[in-house]
Amino acid sequence: MFQLIICVMTTSVITNHILLILLTGLMGYICGLFSYLLDFCFWPGSVFKFYLPWLANTLVKLFKPDKYKEIMLLENGTIENLIAEAEDIFFYKMLGGCATCFNIWVAMISYAFICCFTALPWYFCFPYILVSSWNIRKLTGVVYK
Repeated sequence: MFQLIICVMTTSVITNHILLILLTGLMGYICGLFSYLLDFCFWPGSVFKFYLPWLANTLVKLFKPDKYKEIMLLENGTIENLIAEAEDIFFYKMLGGCATCFNIWVAMISYAFICCFTALPWYFCFPYILVSSWNIRKLTGVVYK
């Protein structure tokens, strides 16, 4: 009888963990969709279209001042030139220039909020971030061969 009770309790704990991991994965999937929405909002013609040119301008001015002066002296295409120059800067991708790179930060910050307001343990962040990253890679078509 005692062995049966332990077996049922163990099965219940395992089932609960599997369900929590699946729930966390679903939330990670939604986080990937949210990251894709944010990436769409940064495109030209969208609501936050000013962000990427501003970010490129700031980073090139900060990290490549000589190149910034050279680009500012050009008559045409300064925004495109600034963005092309900023793509080589490490922080540009992390702060929104690359949807996949930006997604990691969105996922970590959103899971920190989830951890603060729910009873989910911190180590469930791994399936959350993995599913979120997988989803954004599928949505944007970033697949490595």
